[in-house]
Amino acid sequence: MLALWTIISGLVLVRIGFFRGEPLAAAPRRENHLTIGLIVAVALLYLGAQALGAQAGQFLERSLTGVPRVAGTATSSTGASVPTRGDSSWLHAGAGLANILLAVYLLLILRHVFADGLGGFGLDVRRVIRGLGLGVIAAMLMVPWYIWVSLGTEQLSHLLRHGKMPVHPVLEALRDNPPRWAQVTLIATAVLCAPLIEEIVFRGVLQSYLLRLVHLTFAGDKRSSGGDTGVPSAGWRWFGIVGVSILFAAIHIPFMGPEAFLPLFALAITLGYVYERTGNLWACMTLHGLFNLTVVVANSFQVR
Repeated sequence: MLALWTIISGLVLVRIGFFRGEPLAAAPRRENHLTIGLIVAVALLYLGAQALGAQAGQFLERSLTGVPRVAGTATSSTGASVPTRGDSSWLHAGAGLANILLAVYLLLILRHVFADGLGGFGLDVRRVIRGLGLGVIAAMLMVPWYIWVSLGTEQLSHLLRHGKMPVHPVLEALRDNPPRWAQVTLIATAVLCAPLIEEIVFRGVLQSYLLRLVHLTFAGDKRSSGGDTGVPSAGWRWFGIVGVSILFAAIHIPFMGPEAFLPLFALAITLGYVYERTGNLWACMTLHGLFNLTVVVANSFQVR
């Protein structure tokens, strides 16, 4: 069944021109005024929000339950290492809340950075339905390839470590059978909050900046004002996709292990391609959310 699914997916990818440069070269330009200073600020805000979110989770737990924490550490869904007494649900809740607030703040800034506002960024409200549909289709095409990569990586992990692959902190928390409210919070963090902020930061901001940077530097377009000029080639677009995908996969290694690099890299390549090809960030968020939901569902069946 998986082999048939893979063959069908491959035929569809060939049909839509995934392996050809012309469709990607003709994709939306996403004119913007992103600068290195803004990129550094976004990176610091993103990393700071993860640490502050975990601390906020601790504060919420103490305030609402009156249960003090004892010595120990846990890893939040965003990778922050913080003290814990064993129940990490509050940490993920705090991280999710911090990501939502950061996403709103970044969007307020980015609407002035992209030439067509949030529409040029990929979040045109008139394209939400189209983005949802594209995300579902992309998920159906991506899943069989991701499964093959995951199976191969898992086998390699068994050979090298003689054990199982590391489990995402959210999945570990769900395996502890937390209260219903905590289960809902954990799933919402994985399926909604993480895709929201990660697609804004990695695809929307970093990929757009990297594409603009290499195009201005190497394509002979030296105009630094008035946004991007000229049309980036398919090669430059792939450079941006691959560069950000490496960063996306690498930043998850501290709390998911090196074995997760290849599966996450494959996911990021798909997300980056969808963004470049369609200019629709709704599609990327949908694909990312469906991917995380699939992992959560698969994890629940493994526990049972």
